[in-house]
Amino acid sequence: MVDSKLLRKDYTESNYFQSKFNSYYKLVETDKVYDLTDIFLKQVKSLFKISCTPEKICDLHNKFDEKLKIYDQKFGVNKISEYFYDMSDDFIKKYIELLKFQIKNLIGEDFYFQSNPTIRIQVPHISSQSFYPMFHSDIQLGHPPYEINLWIPLNAPSNREGYGFYVSTLEESKNIFEKFGYDILEMNNNKNNISKYLKSFSKTQNFNYGQTLLFDSRCIHSTLPLENHTRVSMDVRIVPVNLFHEHKNHYQGTGRRAVVYKPGNAYCKNSIEKS
Repeated sequence: MVDSKLLRKDYTESNYFQSKFNSYYKLVETDKVYDLTDIFLKQVKSLFKISCTPEKICDLHNKFDEKLKIYDQKFGVNKISEYFYDMSDDFIKKYIELLKFQIKNLIGEDFYFQSNPTIRIQVPHISSQSFYPMFHSDIQLGHPPYEINLWIPLNAPSNREGYGFYVSTLEESKNIFEKFGYDILEMNNNKNNISKYLKSFSKTQNFNYGQTLLFDSRCIHSTLPLENHTRVSMDVRIVPVNLFHEHKNHYQGTGRRAVVYKPGNAYCKNSIEKS
């Protein structure tokens, strides 16, 4: 676990996103998402013998076996998502194209990027209600505070629930980190109280399918227990090359793989310009 004094310094100095966009979030058009959705659905058909169109992803939970929809209570991941930890080569190729030809235009400079994107299939299930909402910043999972988060839905939002995904403001997120003295262990021990507090200040994301949400990695966020639709989304982290090399402190994840956030580890060994 990173030292709280060191984290405070890196957190307070990590103002790249805010300086560039004058905000804690930014939406960008990424029509290559449609290709990723098509490849995902081919994999669903191959793995589960389930045929589905992009328009009907919202109903996928009605086609999965009940046992696959159960969420574990440690990481908040259901069995369906576990089948997508490692994506096919054609999916990764399109993922890199999205970053290279659409995200890079917005960032305006070279960046390192997550080698394998994190795919989540969120479905309505009673077991999700005992875990979510679980407001957190990726920093609490070992990520560096100078990353940029990309949140990419692979299907349209629900008319009733939106995407069921909350992002808190940077101001509120800073207040939480300050309140707990940048002590990650203490924050994790109080995650239920943090979630109850932040839920009242946050709004669910609701934007067009085909867009990508970028936000400051210091922002605390959470998915919500879904009630009436399936949502497929992709989590990606990037960091500008120059920004990465400005920081001497590197970080290690607390998840199942305990990855180090360096090129050749959590990030692809090649930057996006060289991929």
